[in-house]
Amino acid sequence: MNWAGRIYRRLAEAFPHEFKLAYGKELTQLGDDVVEEVAKRYGAAGLVRLIADIAVRVPLSTRSRALLMSRILPLRRAPTKAGA
Repeated sequence: MNWAGRIYRRLAEAFPHEFKLAYGKELTQLGDDVVEEVAKRYGAAGLVRLIADIAVRVPLSTRSRALLMSRILPLRRAPTKAGA
């Protein structure tokens, strides 16, 4: 099931840069191991579910990072009033 491994790796490349720096090698190795195991146990249907799962997680993690950068981090940098 080489197609599933290729798709998994492509989707894993879409994770945010910081995530890939921290977990890139492990994510790739996990993908290789999981694709093989899922193919043995569940066949093509299991592989489709696996690919769908990561396809949902990538946009969610990217959206979470964007939210953090645009809304939460500016709050940390906002000046505070000492006497208020």
